[in-house]
Amino acid sequence: TKATLASYEDRIRRFLSITGKPVSEIKKADIELYLITLKESGKSPHYIRTIYRNLGVFFNWLVAEDLLPQSPMRTLKLPKVPKYDKEFLAESDFRKVLSLCPLSDYRGARNACWFWLLWTTGARWSELANLSLSDLNWQASTIRVIGKGNKERQVPFTKDAQRAVYRYLKMRRDSHPDLWITEERTPMKKTGLGRVTRTMFQRGEIKVKDLHHIFRRSWAYRNLKAGVPLKFVQLVGCWDSVVVL
Repeated sequence: TKATLASYEDRIRRFLSITGKPVSEIKKADIELYLITLKESGKSPHYIRTIYRNLGVFFNWLVAEDLLPQSPMRTLKLPKVPKYDKEFLAESDFRKVLSLCPLSDYRGARNACWFWLLWTTGARWSELANLSLSDLNWQASTIRVIGKGNKERQVPFTKDAQRAVYRYLKMRRDSHPDLWITEERTPMKKTGLGRVTRTMFQRGEIKVKDLHHIFRRSWAYRNLKAGVPLKFVQLVGCWDSVVVL
């Protein structure tokens, strides 16, 4: 996607700026020093591994285009990432977040709708943030989402989620095609929805590492525990492997 390419470009430009060398003069030691600097600055092991992979793609591309004879990373080992137990969002915490969304006012109804979709669909939060009203299929009880690589798929639209969406739309009373609308009745951006999640978790004193992905992972866990076939969970969640859960 454009966002992914922009992220790659930004990280590579930052690296080149810090090294201050032409690409042809960059050595393995320069990359090692850069990764060490990131670690000392407090960057997480996962972030450092991501940078390593971004740089690897960049240098391999230069080699493939005959712009470099070989990659300076060819003997550089992949940074280790410590293993940790995956977090899941307990239903009690989900209910606590909902209790902070008063259904008697517009904002509360909208926020409750947002959390119900995060909890019940298994979709990425970025996918849900871009929904239009036309993506909701009330008859088939499915929601159309556009994922990575512009791939389209259908995710569950449960009765609980439908009730939450209906309650929110009943309060809206406008003709905007977008699902998420501010109190001023203007389209709501992804950053605004992210702020809603962060604020509600802070108010509920719920501390998690993956603010949005924890909903997706918890959805998969609940379904697998309930006996839903693994293949179905992978298809709906658009996962290539269960490792990401």
